[in-house]
Parts: sequence; C-alpha cells; structure tokens
Amino acid sequence: MKILRQQINWNRDSAYHLVLFLLMASIPLSKYMTSVFQFALTVLWLWHGVNTSYLLNFSNANRLSPVIWGRFIGQSLKEIAASFVNKWKDFFRNKPAVLLSSLYVLLLIGILWTTDLHYALKDLRTKVPLFILPLFLATGPKVNTRTLNLMLAGYCLALFGGTIYQLMLLSNLPVADTRGISAHVSHIRFSLNLVLGIYSLLYLAWKKFFRQTAVNIGLVTLALWFLAFMIYMQYDTGVVLTAIVAIILLFLLAFRQSGIKSRIALLLASFLILAVPLIYISTVIHEFRSVKPVYFLKLDQCTRNGNLYTHDTTNFVVENGVYPGLYICDKELSEAWKKRSSIPYDGYDHKKQLIRSTIIRYMASKNLRKDAEGVTSLTNQDVRAIESGIANVRSINGFNIKTQIYNYIIAYRNYRYRGDPNSGSLVQRLEYWRTSWLIFRDHPVAGVGTGDLPAAFEKQYEAMHSPLKPEFRRRSHNQYLSTLVAFGVLGFAWYMLVLIYAPVRLKGFKRYYFLVYYIIIMISMITEDTLESQEGATFFAFFISLFLLAWNTEGLQDFSPVRRKK
Repeated sequence: MKILRQQINWNRDSAYHLVLFLLMASIPLSKYMTSVFQFALTVLWLWHGVNTSYLLNFSNANRLSPVIWGRFIGQSLKEIAASFVNKWKDFFRNKPAVLLSSLYVLLLIGILWTTDLHYALKDLRTKVPLFILPLFLATGPKVNTRTLNLMLAGYCLALFGGTIYQLMLLSNLPVADTRGISAHVSHIRFSLNLVLGIYSLLYLAWKKFFRQTAVNIGLVTLALWFLAFMIYMQYDTGVVLTAIVAIILLFLLAFRQSGIKSRIALLLASFLILAVPLIYISTVIHEFRSVKPVYFLKLDQCTRNGNLYTHDTTNFVVENGVYPGLYICDKELSEAWKKRSSIPYDGYDHKKQLIRSTIIRYMASKNLRKDAEGVTSLTNQDVRAIESGIANVRSINGFNIKTQIYNYIIAYRNYRYRGDPNSGSLVQRLEYWRTSWLIFRDHPVAGVGTGDLPAAFEKQYEAMHSPLKPEFRRRSHNQYLSTLVAFGVLGFAWYMLVLIYAPVRLKGFKRYYFLVYYIIIMISMITEDTLESQEGATFFAFFISLFLLAWNTEGLQDFSPVRRKK
C-alpha cells in the first residue's frame, strides 16, 4: 500500500512538472496555449498535496455501488479542500511569494479610483498570471536542478522551432520586411525569451550538463543561432540585452578570479563588448553627416523630357551621405508611378508614411534620379518594397547594421528639428515618455488608477497637440513610467520594493539563471511596458516564480560575485 501511494504521488508530481515545462515552452510561441497550460496547471496544483489514502480503499470496493461513488466524491472533495487550505497557509507563510503576488493586489486596489471599470476588468483578466503563478509555484512540487536544466533545454528547442516558424512567415511575404510578420507573440517578447535561451544554453554547455561533447557544441551553436536570428530580424532590443547581460556577467566573473591575469582579461572583454559597438556607431554617425558639397549651378535643371527638376535640401536631410532631395521632378514621378502601382502618388504606403517621401528616399538609395526614367528603372521588387514602406534598398538586400543606424539617425533628426515623432519606434518612445511624465505630474500620489491609462493618454495627447498619428498613440513603453502613471509614487515604491526585496530575501542574485533573467527583465522595462500584455505578464511571473520560489537549490553552487575562500 505504501509503495502504491508513493507511486501515485510520484506520477502526480511528474504530471505537474510536465505541464510546467509545457507552459514554459508555450510562453514564446502561443498566447492561447499559454492559457491552456495555465488551466491544466491549476487542476494539477489543486490535486497536489491531496491525501490519496482513500483511493486505496476505493480500489477494493464495489465500484458499481452508488453509495460507494457518493462516498468517493465526498471524500475527494474533502481531501482537496483540506489540501487547498494547507497550501494557502503555506503561501501566506512565504513572504516573498506573497510580495510577488501583491503586484496583482495593487491592480485590484487601483480600481478604487478608476473610472473606466470595463478596461480595468479586462486588465485584471490579462494579468491574472501575476497572482496565480507565484501562488502555484511557491506551494506546488519543487523543481530540482536537474529537472530545471532539462526543462530549459526543452524550452530552447521550442524557441528554435519559433525561429524557424518566423523565418517561414518572412519567406512568404512579398517583401522581406521583418516588421510585417504577424506571429502569435510580439517580436519584443520573443526576443526576451531568446536572450534567456542564449544564456541558458551557454550555461548548460559550460557546466557540461550533457556529458557528450557533440551535444555541448550543439548547445553553443544553437545559442549563436539565436543571436544571429535576432540580428537578421533586426530585434534591436534582444541584441542590446544580449550585450548588456554579457558585460555584467563578465564583470562579475572577473571578481571571482584569483589570478590577476584572468581578472584583467575578463574586465577587458567586458569593456570591449561595450566599446566596440559605440566606436562603430560613432563612425557611422560621422559618415552619415559627412556629405560632399553641392554646387547647385552645376546641377542639371531639366529631365531628358524637358521638365524642370526641384533640388530640395530642406525637406530631405542628408541620408547615406547624399541629399535625397536632389533631382526631383514631381510631374514625371506622379505619372510614372501611376503606371507602376495602384497606390496614388499623394497617398500612403503600408506603414502609413507619405509614399512620395518613401519613393524619393528609396530611389536615392539606388542612386536614381526622381523622374520618369528613374521610376522605369525600378524592378517589381523595388515597387513592392516602396509600397510596403521600405525607404532604403539595403533593407531588402539582407540585414544591414549601417542602414539600421541611419534609420535611427533620420528618425531622431526628424523629431528634433521638425518635431515629427512618427518616423521611428525609438523617437516615438521619447514622445510616449514625455506624455507619461506629464500625466504623472497631474496625478503624482496615487496615479490615474488601473483602468484609466488609455483614457489618460488619449486626453494628454490631445491637450499637448501631439504630432503623433492616431495609430502611433500608445502608452508608456516603459514599465516604470506605466507604474508611476497608474499608481503614483506610492504604487511605484511598492512595485520597486517587490522587485528588490524578494530576490534579496531569497538570495536570488547568487543563482545564475535568476541573475540573467533579472537583468533581462529589469532592462527591458526601460523601453517596454513588459507587464501590460498577457505574454509579458506571464513571462515575468513564470520565470521569477520558477527561479525564486519553485527551484530547490539545495547543494547548488552559487554564482555570487564575491570569490569564495578555499
């Protein structure tokens, strides 16, 4: 009987861990499956800890008897209720777990001064993982280090499948524009998962969890694949996060070394990862701003068809080292473009940009004059690219880092000198942050409440006559500012207390996986309101609960930056 009861408990815990893994693997792939596995985890959590002794008695009883079935159901409910009460008691004894779940309680409190109750309730449904995952993982079966490593390896295989799927979606687009992919999870959230996957793979290879050399080589190769994928797909957030995590880890490792040469080598590597990109970016900026002087008297004044050119160096700034506004003949452009595309010359491309500007910039990137002859030289692929909103031929000839930097420079110059924040996501964030700060100044103590964020932003955009187009008028894109706007300084102080106290109390910074995850999540919140979506809230709640509350770290060698004494 005892052996049978142990077998039942083992199967129950194994099923829980399996669903936990499936939930982990679904986070970067599908919001729908994430919800399904959270429901399955709820069922197994309720069953965990239930005294199963009565099952042994039932196995020897007359199963056809209604009385026996009534007793069975009654006893089952009784045992589940008793286990449920015990789990709640354990939960409230676990202060870090209660603190993490209190982020959801903060949302509940924020309803008290909200006016849009409908949106508030929707927000509460979206962010349920903030409450249930710390509860489940703190009071469910613990995960040992071996099981965790296996789960993370499987998670990385799921990520690999996600990268292949996105490349297939990209290949089916008429123009290879990575922003045109409609996947099940946003590219920002996916990139956060990829960064966590990269450092999980490198750690598994470093610690030789899989003893076969070929497998370890495969782990490193897969990590490099994730990095190459993010670079190719222009996932800037993920690439920057990968570099930041590397800098911090190398810096910490340097102080664990006893030899001075090893310490200097690691510090130098950390410095180079920071310095090399900065030097390259400064070089590209200098190249961008360096342009040969234009002698207007020597420029051709007419096209081959005898129509006048316009040489515009005011509305089109320097780009790719040239003036895109030279040699423009709107009359010929309009007539020739009408023959090549169904989008009118005075209309908008698929990115809601004036297509005239996209045409001129794209043709300049191909060193073509903006006249009938130049439009005729465009290929069908060029026309599709322009219609899609691509303004530089380099963007369809594979990823080009220099072009990406150019795009950021152009967007920033448009924002700084013309007050136009619509030309890039980076400058749009500057407008979001400015708007957030203005809202916070009007509601500094308690914020606008859980449900009033959309209304508050809409009202502020109108009040400040923001030049942002309606489709770009979004919220903070900064979790710290979102918290300030919604809950004021009081809520923000509590939010930061939770994020700092729980890891310190549970010594999370001595665990490699948690340290990497913590860097990723805290840095990502600067440019993203990570918790304002279901996939973001699940990513946050799941991994912080897994690494802090569910992981049984007994006997684990820590990753403290302080060198241990021998």
